[in-house]
Amino acid sequence: MRFEAEGEPIQLALHASVFRMRDREHTLVSLYDIGGALEEKEMEAWQNLIRVLTHEIMNSITPIASLASTAGDMLGNPERGSN
Repeated sequence: MRFEAEGEPIQLALHASVFRMRDREHTLVSLYDIGGALEEKEMEAWQNLIRVLTHEIMNSITPIASLASTAGDMLGNPERGSN
């Protein structure tokens, strides 16, 4: 559940329990501020995404860098290129 308090967004978990005491039914409602936990999980998700994207980018760049290095070596040493 989301709402704003003093202009700040707050995310709460809501839990309701029904119980009976002295032949009367009662409902106990609990609110838990889960904003900190959600922010922590969001940060972990972003870090994991960045790690995966970095890995994928490096996998794509490595063959290009290798070919560029080989081409540079061949241009720098014409005898090697004539094999």
